[in-house]
Amino acid sequence: EIMSILYQQGITCVLIEGGATLLQSAIDSNLWDSARVETAQFILCKNGDIKAPIINKMPSKSTIIDENIVDFYSNKHL
Repeated sequence: EIMSILYQQGITCVLIEGGATLLQSAIDSNLWDSARVETAQFILCKNGDIKAPIINKMPSKSTIIDENIVDFYSNKHL
C-alpha cells in the first residue's frame, strides 16, 4: 500500500533497511531492483534464531570489505 502512495507522489526509489520480515515481503512482492547483502565472519546470536531474507538469485558481484563479504544482487525486470 505504501509503495502505491509513494509512486503516486512521483517517488520511485526507496531504500529499505528493515528486519527480515519487511525485507522478505519486498523480495516476495518483487518490489526491488538491487540489494546488497553484507555477511560478517562472526555469529551475532548464539541461539541462531535470527533469520535473513532469502533472495533466490546468484549475486552479480561479490567483494570483501574489511573482513565481511558483500554480495550484490540485481532484479532487472525483462
